[in-house]
Amino acid sequence: MQNGELPWIRREGEESSHVGPPQGRVGPSPCCLPSPPIRNSARRRPPLSRPLHFHLFFSLHRQWHRSPLPLGPPGVGASCQRAVKRESSEGSGGPSVSGIDEKEEAFDPGMLPLFGLAEIRAAIPKHFWARDLWRSMSYAVRDVVVLLGLAAAAVYINSWIVWSLYWVAQGAMFWALFVLGHDWRISHRIHHQNHGLVENDESWHLVNNSSFILALEIGRSPGKSGSHFHPSSDLFAPSERKDVSTSTVCWTAMLVILTGLTFLMGPIQMLKLYGVPYWIFVMWLDLVTYLHHHGHEEKLPWYRGKEWSYLRGGLTTLDRDYGWINNIHHDIGTHVIHHLFPQIPYYHLIEATEAAKPVLGKYYKEPANLILCHFTYLGSY
Repeated sequence: MQNGELPWIRREGEESSHVGPPQGRVGPSPCCLPSPPIRNSARRRPPLSRPLHFHLFFSLHRQWHRSPLPLGPPGVGASCQRAVKRESSEGSGGPSVSGIDEKEEAFDPGMLPLFGLAEIRAAIPKHFWARDLWRSMSYAVRDVVVLLGLAAAAVYINSWIVWSLYWVAQGAMFWALFVLGHDWRISHRIHHQNHGLVENDESWHLVNNSSFILALEIGRSPGKSGSHFHPSSDLFAPSERKDVSTSTVCWTAMLVILTGLTFLMGPIQMLKLYGVPYWIFVMWLDLVTYLHHHGHEEKLPWYRGKEWSYLRGGLTTLDRDYGWINNIHHDIGTHVIHHLFPQIPYYHLIEATEAAKPVLGKYYKEPANLILCHFTYLGSY
C-alpha cells in the first residue's frame, strides 16, 4: 500500500484498493433498488468513520478516538462492515429458554435491507406528498419578515447586548432561508442521487490524506476543476448552463447590493448587520451537515460500485433533534426521509418519518439526546 491510500475501502473480491477523489461529472443514480448481498468471509481491516473535509477541529479530536473496532457479521462486504455497540437483550442476566444467556446480535447498518423504496413509499400516506404553494410561500415570507425585523430592532436599539443577541438570532435566520433554497442547487441534487457512493458523491466522499492536505493549500476541493460561476465549466452539464447563468447573475446582483450598502452605511455597520450573522450561518451549515452524515456511536457505511444503491446510500444518514429550533429551521433534522424522498414538503416530514419508522426499523437512526443539550458530540467523532 502506498502512502496516502485508504485501506479501509475495498472493492468486492479484492484485498485492497486505492480510493482517490472522484473524477469527471457525476451522473444520475444508476438504480433505486438494493444491490445483491456481498458474500465475502475474509477477515479484513475494519473501516473507520468518515473523515471530515472542512473542520480540522473534529479531525484532531478523532485522532485519539480511533480505537480498534470489531468486524461486522460474516457474509457482509468489507465496505459494509461497521462497528456497532452491542446491547444486551431484554432480560439479560437470567437464563434464556434454552438455559443459555443470549445477547442481541450487533446490528450492522451496512447489511442489505430486506425492504425497498416501494415499501417505504407505501407506508407514507398520500396527503403527506401534497405540496401547497401558498403554505410554502408563507414560510418564506415569515423568514424574510423576521430577518428584516431583527435587523431593524438591532439598529434602532443599538446596544452591544442587543447586537450580541441579534448576531445569534440573525445567523439562525440566514440558515433557515438557506434550508428553504438549498434543494434547488445542482450540486445538492447530485449529492442526493449519489449519497454514500465513494466514486460519485458530490458533497461527502472519502479522499486520501495527500489530496486533503493539497486541498487545504490551494483552497479547492480535491479532484475538482472549473468554476461555479462559469456556464461552460466542467462541473456542469450542457443542459444546466442556463441555470448556472441565472445563478451567477443573482449572485452578482447580491454582491452589488452589499457593496452599495457598505458605502451607504459604512463597513462597521455592515459587518454588524450582515458579516457576523453570516459567520453564524456558516457555523449552522457546517454543524448540521456534519451531524446528519456522521454517527456518534454508529459507524455509517460507504459503498463502492455494485454494493451501492439509492436506498442503501440514503439510509446512511441520520436524524437529529434540535428542540425548539426545529420549526425555525424547517425541520431539517428529519433528514432520513428528506434524503430518500426530497419531494416531500418539509412541513410533512415529521409525520412522514413517523409513518416510515416501522418499515425502516433499526435502519432509522436518531440519537436520543437533544443536540443543544449534548455538545459532547463535538469531542467524540
